[in-house]
This record gives sequence, C-alpha cells and structure tokens, in this order.
Amino acid sequence: MDQFIDGLWAKTEKKIESNTEARRFWILVDFSLTNIKGMIRDKVFENGFESIDDFDYREWLKLHGASELTINSAIVQGIYGLVFAGRSQYTFAAGTALKGALRMLFTYKGAIAYRMQAGMGDVIFTPIYEILKKRGVKIKFFHRVRELIPGGSDEQSWIQTVKIGKQVNLIKDEYSPLVDVKGLGCWPSEPLYDQIVEGEDLKKYNIDLEDYWSKWQDKEEISLEYGKDFDRVVFGISIGAIPFLCPKILEGNSNWKRMIESVQTCLTDAFQLWMYPDIAGLGWKYWKNEPPVLGSYMEPFDTWCDMSHLINRESWSDSLSPNHIAYFCGPSPLGITPIDPLVDPNIPKQMEKLKERVIQFLQNNVQSIWPNSVQTSGFNWGLLLNPDKTCQGPMTIESQYLRLNIQPTERYVLSVKGSTKYRLPAGKNGYSNLVITGDWIANSVLNAGCVESTVVSGIEAAKCFY
Repeated sequence: MDQFIDGLWAKTEKKIESNTEARRFWILVDFSLTNIKGMIRDKVFENGFESIDDFDYREWLKLHGASELTINSAIVQGIYGLVFAGRSQYTFAAGTALKGALRMLFTYKGAIAYRMQAGMGDVIFTPIYEILKKRGVKIKFFHRVRELIPGGSDEQSWIQTVKIGKQVNLIKDEYSPLVDVKGLGCWPSEPLYDQIVEGEDLKKYNIDLEDYWSKWQDKEEISLEYGKDFDRVVFGISIGAIPFLCPKILEGNSNWKRMIESVQTCLTDAFQLWMYPDIAGLGWKYWKNEPPVLGSYMEPFDTWCDMSHLINRESWSDSLSPNHIAYFCGPSPLGITPIDPLVDPNIPKQMEKLKERVIQFLQNNVQSIWPNSVQTSGFNWGLLLNPDKTCQGPMTIESQYLRLNIQPTERYVLSVKGSTKYRLPAGKNGYSNLVITGDWIANSVLNAGCVESTVVSGIEAAKCFY
C-alpha cells in the first residue's frame, strides 16, 4: 500500500493544485488506505477501537503516513465538525472517530441523516412522553434535582438521599405541557403560566426555571431516602451538571472525579433565520438539488441546514410568511472551560456577545453561500422576516432565534483523546443502587455525543434491571 500511494503521489503531485478532480481522487485514496494501514498495524479489530483513543484522529492519521493535504481535507474536517470539534479547537479520540465514520459509511439505513419533520422535542419526545403517561408513569414537572448524596459501608456504596427542589405550585394537580400546532403536540419555549400559581411573577421577573444560576427560590425542598422512597436511582442528567448535583460523590469517588476531569464538554452557539427569499433567491447555486446540509463552513457557525420544509408546520399568516428557514450552529468560542457552580456566567451579557457574533458572521461570511444576500454595506437585513418594522439594520436580528447552550445540561459532550477509558458504564459505576445513562457514559456502540449513543446507553441502562 505504501508503494502504491508513493507511486500515485508521483503521478498526481503536479496536477493537484490546478485539477480539482485529481486533488479529490488523491485525498480519497490516501485517506482510505491510511485508515486501512493504521487499523492493520495497530491491530484495531483485535484490540478494539478504544485501543487507539489516546491519539487524536489527525495525529493518528499522520502517524500512519497521511499527507498534510489529506489531514487538512474536507473529509477529515467533516468528521471533526460532526462532533463540534471545530477546525482546531478540540481533539477527537482516534478510535471513536474511526469507528463512527465506519459505522456511518457502512451501517446507515436509507440515508446517513434524516431531516425531522418538526422540532426534535415534538417529533421525538412528545411520543415518548405520551406513551409513558399512558403506561401510568408519574411525571412531575418543575421538580429539579438538587443533589445526590451517597451512603455506604465498608463493603459497598449506594445513593442514600436525593434532594429535589419543587420550583412552583400548580393551580391543578397535574400540569399539561403541550400546545397544539396544526395538530401536533408541541413543547412551548416557556412554561404555560396560566397553569402555575406563581405564573405572573415568573413573567414579571423574566425567570428561567431551567437556569442553574437563577435566584428563584424553591417552594418546597423534598428529600427522598433510600429504602423508604426509592430502591434504585436512574441518573440520566447530562455530565455537565454532575459538579452541581454530585459534589459529595466527586469528593469520595476517584473514578467519578477522573471521569469529570477527562470527559469534557463544550458550549455551542446556534441561530435560526426566517427569510423572505427562497434559497434560489438568495443565490445558492445548487438550488435545484436536494436542500443542503453544509458542514465545515466558516467558524464559529460551521454548519448550515436548509429547513424550509418546516414552513408548512409553522403558523404564519398570508401577509407575513417566510420562504426560507436557515439553521446555523457551531462550537462556541467560549470553549470548554469547566463551569464553576458558584460563579454566575452572566447569561444576559453572554447573549449580547452571541448576538454580536451572529451579526458579524452574517456581515462577513455568508456571501459564499448566499451571494444575493449582500449589498455594498454588507448583509441585507431587509431579507429577514421582521414583524417589528421599528427594528431596522443589524438589530433586525432581534426578530430571529438565537441560542447559547450554556446551561450545564446543554453543553455538548466531546470525545477528546484519552477520555473514553474514563467513562463509566451504566451499572458498574461504584454505587449499588445507581444506574447512569446518556451519551456521556461508556457504551458498546460509540462513545460520542449523538442520539445513537444516547439510545444505546438507555438500552444498556434498562438491562441493569433484569
């Protein structure tokens, strides 16, 4: 294989800069054969993909002879982009990257990715919620876990107490969380205040009950005790919240502490635009093809997806209706700095900075994909659907949707090099009555931040009960 690659390079080297097809052919061959060589030399199929997870994927490719052109190619960058690793922000464990790429290439069904026909919460979680409810599962909204307190003996450890804060009081015994949008049960962006005793106060003071740093006081403190209130605990809260909820576990269990220090999470940025022109009107030259999903674009919003098929799912009037919906997201420049539970990150200030990043991105970075969206002065803000005509220019962005995923449970779970061996499995986590689940635990399919890992982790957690 080495001789073949050397011979191919000798024949194509001079054509690569001027011939796109030759360059792409070289990258594809070099990339494919380097991965095959590496797997053979490192006995990956014998030792497992995790055996090379101490290497960054680019580092591993270089170790096995990949050219710099291949290492910096769109194929490799696309693999990093899928897990919010950015161009050079974060490493990606080689075995996990390789395993994920192979599974995506050889085990997909129908298509590598599918577009949801409504919001993910509405398509995925509404049916799950409704099934659980029909099966008699008690779902108590506005109850936030505050702390897990361990207990133990010389022989074993367990979870002794679960502290919960009841955030609000309900007007009726049961909260009905869904709103109907064209026949689909949907989750609103804020609580349904008319079902909450303190609803007016929540609106008046702009309280976000999902904010870990909120000054809102719980209406009741609840302590659940092992043997009295529960037998086993399923902990499905994301790893970013563990420093908030499990300080005593981290103090007393070195495996948990090592996992928290090794399995890193990052903040992500996202924004959504509703626009008057369709994608052809914006100048996207491939508008006759399938609606685009574009990765590895310009930082900090390196992923763009045309979600215009959702227009019919939304409630627009005839006089105010978009022709294009654009979703952008990417790893936040705020990075992976661990959250200090005692330090308020000043979310309003961070949202203002996000707004600045979005405005700058639209001003400077969309001409390549939407050439008709720019004027001499930059982005044409008049293209954005804007019901508030008093808001003009860059401030039109106020009429769109911006999202900073900064809450501990919103942080994206990375697979940095050297981290996967410190992930704990669902059952054998050091506590006899605790089962953990989520895309942050060790699972048998893929130790990466994705729905597939979450589902498999859930299945493996369920198996702990039989």
